[in-house]
Amino acid sequence: MVHGRAARQLKRLIKAIYHRDHYYYIHVDKRSAYMHREVLQIAQQYPNVRATPWRMVTIWGGASLLKAYLRTMQDLLALQEWKWDFFINLSATDFPTRTNDELVMFLSLHRDKNFLKSHGRENARFIKKQGLDRLFHECDNHMWRLGERNIPEGLEVSGGSDWFALTRRFVDYVVSSRDKLVLGLKQFYSYALLPAEVREPSEVILSAIAEAHSVIYKPVSGSSSSPAKSEEPSGWDNVRL
Repeated sequence: MVHGRAARQLKRLIKAIYHRDHYYYIHVDKRSAYMHREVLQIAQQYPNVRATPWRMVTIWGGASLLKAYLRTMQDLLALQEWKWDFFINLSATDFPTRTNDELVMFLSLHRDKNFLKSHGRENARFIKKQGLDRLFHECDNHMWRLGERNIPEGLEVSGGSDWFALTRRFVDYVVSSRDKLVLGLKQFYSYALLPAEVREPSEVILSAIAEAHSVIYKPVSGSSSSPAKSEEPSGWDNVRL
């Protein structure tokens, strides 16, 4: 997801993370014409880099960002020639602190895991702070508060960072499932503030396959984030992002 005019910064990121076995699907905000032209030029140079054929106006904290993620996931699942294992969202302002080989090795050890960052607080406080007990609607590139609402009974809300790494199997579940739980969560978070920060964690915890998709809440720092101590598994270089 990119926005603005910092094309040079985006090119620096792509140079740092590029590998012929990985895939890069870039959405450019509808308001960023210059950036879109630059991304199209980049995509012409690499067979595994593409720009989304559609564009949206995405605003911070808005439901449009979540919708863009879901549509991007749907596109990637439909690209049968792209055999990817993990969906990792990035912005043009991100930059890796690990090499491609380190990232692939680490994810190879946890092929069935989804990676999210928990808010780490008591849920009642988190709900109030995020405004999940209030109804919001996105219109004219703004989020409008419409009133109060109750959290659905039995729903355990969790959230944190809106940066994540999700397995292909879980992405397929989120996009394709007709389970009432998933459909209900999509409806609920379509009228929430900062939905991208809470929807995936809630779905991982509550989904019918949560047991098969156990969550690892990654710390921002610490030795547990380093893949250097892990032994290299057989076929680790086959993981594709």
